[in-house]
Formats: sequence, structure tokens, C-alpha cells
Amino acid sequence: MKAASIVPNRVHRRLIVRDYGMPIYKASSRSALLAAFERCIEGHESLHRAGLLHRDVSINNLMINEDDDNPSWPAFVIDLDLAIKESREAASGAKGKTGTRAFMAIGALLGEQHSFMHDLESFFWVLFWICIHYDGPGEDRVVQEFDKWNYLCLSRALERVPSRIVILLYHQPAKVAKVPEGLAEFELLLRKLSVAKVEKPLSPLRRSSDPAHQVV
Repeated sequence: MKAASIVPNRVHRRLIVRDYGMPIYKASSRSALLAAFERCIEGHESLHRAGLLHRDVSINNLMINEDDDNPSWPAFVIDLDLAIKESREAASGAKGKTGTRAFMAIGALLGEQHSFMHDLESFFWVLFWICIHYDGPGEDRVVQEFDKWNYLCLSRALERVPSRIVILLYHQPAKVAKVPEGLAEFELLLRKLSVAKVEKPLSPLRRSSDPAHQVV
């Protein structure tokens, strides 16, 4: 009894770490932002080649590193909590949709089984979010209508005119002529990036000699 009551010897240790990188929307310039997007997409592609689907591409899961004292990885993808093996034959059966709503692909919002292409579309929505919320590096602004949409239930969100227009364009692009001019311009941008249709959408944009297809 006496031996059993002895407290085992313990060693107290502390591990000190520091943050590495920062969210991609904190990039110091537009060129740094786009370069980081390219590298994050390449990182995502490496996950895909390894048979993994990330399923939560969002502003806080795409990172940029501009620390000259620690230049190991200039940009990278984090947070694989929702990642799955792509070889899985079917969905788990759990109700609910996976990801951060503001950045989810339209097909994923409508209940399609998540695919590599849905993740690629999420990269576009991250860029879209940054363009809406920032006038330039460190010049953020609040867009209440956009932010409110992110917290609506899905049925109410789809009742909003912009959401309905985007879904219409996604499934029936021939009806674009009936869309107001401002939204038609937005649809044109969607077509240029073509994230829901083209396997590697950003590469042609970088190499294109057509001024209409240049990213500024």
C-alpha cells in the first residue's frame, strides 16, 4: 500500500512556438496576394494528388508568409480538419454541408457531393471576398449585406436576388441576357475564371495575351 501511494516522478516542460505566416488577405500588395493564391492552389493540388479533398478553402485557411527572416514557405494551405480521402465511395450520411458558407461552391451549397472542382471554386470566392472587403492592403471595409448573407439559413439565402442570379447563371448561362448590366459583368468575370468548368483556371489567365483576360 505504501509503494502504491508514491506519486510518480514528473518532468515539467514548456514548448515555446511562434506564429508562422498570416491569412492571405493580409498580403502586402496585390501581386503578393495573387502569387500566394497560385502557391496555395499548387499546395491544394498536391493534396489532391495524395488523394485528399480539403473541403474548407477559406480566408483563414490560406496563408501567406512575407517574413524575410523566416522565408521557408511563401504561401501554404492549413486546417485539414474537414479533409477526407477522395477515394471514399460515398458521403458519410451526416446532415449539413461542409465548409464556410461564404466560400462554398454553388454546387456544394445545393447539395452536390464535394469534389476537387468545388474546392477550386472556393478559391475564387476567397478572392471575391477579398475584393469586396478590401480597397487595398490594410484598407478593409465592412459590407453588411454580404456578411449578413453568410449567417442566413440556406433556404433564406437562396431567396436573395444575387444568390438566385448566380445560381441561374451557374445552371442556365443562356439566360444571362435578362440579367441587369452590373450582374452581367459579374457573370463575365465568373466565365473568365471559369472555376466550375476548367481544371486549372488561373494558369491560362496569367499567360493570356488578350487584355480582356488579364488579371490586374
